[in-house]
Amino acid sequence: MEQLDQYEKSVLDRTRKSELTIPVVGGSTAMSPSRSRQKLIKESHSKSDLAAIPPTNQHMHTHSQHPPTTPTSLKALDLVQFLEQNVPHNTITDQKPFTRSYLPLRLFSDTSDVAAQDWVRKGPKKAVGLSVNEETGVVGNWSYCTVTSFDMQHDMFVVSWMAGARVGPPLVPRVYLCFDVESRQGFVDRLLECVDRRRESEARLRFSLYVESMPNDVEAQLDSDRVNSILSYALSSSRLSTNARTAQLLEEVNEAYMRTMNALILETNLADVQREFPMLLYPTRHIPRPPPDCGVVPVAPYDYNDRFVRATTDTFLSSLPAIRALLDVRQFSNNIMGQTLMKTEQAVDSTDGARSVVVTDFVATQNQVNQNAMRFLRDNWTRAAAKAIQAHMGGAEKSGSVRYNLAESHRNLYEDTPLQRILRRVNFMAQESLRNLIFSTFHAYATFIENMSAKTVVVRDTNDVDVVCSEETLKTCNNYTPLFKVDVVVSADVKVLNQDTIADRQAKIQAWLDENKDDGDKCPLEPIDAVDGHDFEYATPPSAF
Repeated sequence: MEQLDQYEKSVLDRTRKSELTIPVVGGSTAMSPSRSRQKLIKESHSKSDLAAIPPTNQHMHTHSQHPPTTPTSLKALDLVQFLEQNVPHNTITDQKPFTRSYLPLRLFSDTSDVAAQDWVRKGPKKAVGLSVNEETGVVGNWSYCTVTSFDMQHDMFVVSWMAGARVGPPLVPRVYLCFDVESRQGFVDRLLECVDRRRESEARLRFSLYVESMPNDVEAQLDSDRVNSILSYALSSSRLSTNARTAQLLEEVNEAYMRTMNALILETNLADVQREFPMLLYPTRHIPRPPPDCGVVPVAPYDYNDRFVRATTDTFLSSLPAIRALLDVRQFSNNIMGQTLMKTEQAVDSTDGARSVVVTDFVATQNQVNQNAMRFLRDNWTRAAAKAIQAHMGGAEKSGSVRYNLAESHRNLYEDTPLQRILRRVNFMAQESLRNLIFSTFHAYATFIENMSAKTVVVRDTNDVDVVCSEETLKTCNNYTPLFKVDVVVSADVKVLNQDTIADRQAKIQAWLDENKDDGDKCPLEPIDAVDGHDFEYATPPSAF
């Protein structure tokens, strides 16, 4: 700030000596303030040789010579000594701060470097850190430490200094930590790059302050043509009132215009200003890129006008009837998502609530639900979408915008037409909607079956039935009603009730005869007479499930 005041004071002194003359920055003659800034810019363009002068290296910090980077020398050299030699304190310290508030160096570090967080996540790591007071900018010494964790809230690493807490705070940013597992030369390069970024940022802030401090020429304002053009664009919206106030708008635009003129003058004469005031800090002037070899810009390898005409006439994205038809098809496709192809809930009575059903009734109910869903899809989806396409596309043929021949019967004439592209997109929309419907139905049905099968039913007798529940389904066991019911009925045909006993006795008799076939003795086991009668059986066989 003192340097800037010195610069302004020198300009004012020379202005008072020449009364009504203002010295041109970098020039040897005086110019009246009535001359416009545009003339100054034209005259400054003639000094193109000065603009090509590379920036001075007076304010750039000089990187110290690095020691040899061979593996032997790196191992022999202590890490602390290496950092002290390659990153001295005067390099990190902000010699000419832009403001009284110190700009922390960590604000200019590369945030994409997250490898250190992965290292610490696996366990504590040894490192060498630098304690820096971010409020005052006071730089300490490089010291050994152990990095224990990463603080996400403060975006810093938690360290434990080997020499104790007196070395520095326990939170150290990544830019001041050199881990043993990383490349020490790479760390030095990143740190010096942060220093360059901070110096360049401060230089740009100072340059903006120089421009703001330059006096504004009253005549370097917008002319009437540009003012009328700005007002026409600003008041072209129909939502604005006719008596809208534009004075403040024009004042802001005029101030921005004069500030831009001052910036152009200072940028054009920056080489002269650097020679006259070398103590000031200036941003780096980058050499402009050379023009291309042929002096032309690359163009598309096809006929752009022909491609543009085909895109505007053939594509359905520029046809209003096609867009309306697709919107209706999308609406019909969204409406079917409330349907289900299968019954995914238990049968319910108006008085008793949930009830169990036999397998045949369950299958019949599923078939009925599926038929109703298919009927809804046919009437409210496919047919409705076809009618919407017919309504919108048929009107387009009469209006003459784009011709859609909906009655085309020849396949060769139908291919590669706008109508084919529209219907192809309609088919894709229908396939996607049907896939989502089937997926949601199967997911709901699988969830329904899993919930009903989460209980184990133990039947000990006709009047002794228990329902065993897991911990997850314990809350719903009290209201549990089995999905299926099985009726036990008396068999319609007469059966042999002791068939198993007869078969067992017959097997024993046959075994005795095989063992004593040469003796000729009579078998002591007598056959068992059959007992005929009726028994109980399931009305629905287990194979039906």
